[in-house]
Amino acid sequence: MSDPMFIEEQAEVLAEITDRLEITAPPGWNRIILQYVAIGDNNWGGASAVVFNKQDQMIQIWKPPIDVDEMFAKLRAGMSRPGRGSWMKVDYVLYYPDYYSVDYANTIDLSEFYTDNLPTPADCIREMALFPRTEGNIPHWMHELLGNTQSR
Repeated sequence: MSDPMFIEEQAEVLAEITDRLEITAPPGWNRIILQYVAIGDNNWGGASAVVFNKQDQMIQIWKPPIDVDEMFAKLRAGMSRPGRGSWMKVDYVLYYPDYYSVDYANTIDLSEFYTDNLPTPADCIREMALFPRTEGNIPHWMHELLGNTQSR
């Protein structure tokens, strides 16, 4: 587990993410809805985004640059707290020109995954190694995947 980030450091990373998205976003963007999901070292190919124009019409599905994934991974590690773990999903919305909102989730809804691409027990074991959680902070679905594995 890395050293915890203070709120100011978290804001700096979010500002870096915002700057990077602004300069790499597709032309004509007015709003970008981005989601990043990670469990252990698995981030399912990184962040994905939907881009909208000023008329609020979707103009494309977009894959942000890989360094955006790295910044979210850095933020996730820095927001981890002993016993509580870290968030597994972030929903980030960027509004033109540079206002953003962010929502973190400490668990995920498995129904959002394709059945052939669900988190694995190995993902959960790695998650617990990277971001330890006390019994009460382990999602029910993670308990089920871990079964009798003693990874805590």
